[in-house]
Amino acid sequence: ALCIVPRKQCWVVHVDAVVLDSSGNLADAISMAAYAALHTTTIPAIQVVTSEESKETVVEVSDDPYETTDLVLHKVPIIVSLTKIGGSFVVDATAEEEACMSAKVTFAVDGDGKICSSSKSGIGGLSKA
Repeated sequence: ALCIVPRKQCWVVHVDAVVLDSSGNLADAISMAAYAALHTTTIPAIQVVTSEESKETVVEVSDDPYETTDLVLHKVPIIVSLTKIGGSFVVDATAEEEACMSAKVTFAVDGDGKICSSSKSGIGGLSKA
């Protein structure tokens, strides 16, 4: 995990995405690309040492490039978008389908199936089926 010393130190991960071309459904595609990149990411092995005299915590980071830990991705959310065209919803909409949409709803769902975030765009409304 990214936690080193609870409530004091942790690893921070930034994901930058460069979009060269978009044929629709950009948020979902970036989400999957980021997940794939994080799946192969490793962090250096660490050892946390606490001095008994000063109670100071020191984090020693291994300089061995093969002594690493994989990231735990179970809680990393995946983005799924539903695009409303007429009375139907389309998953993984193309740019042409997005141009015809009346509304779009986007959910971020974690590994437990819990919705972490949601957003709605477009001028159309959403109603119960």
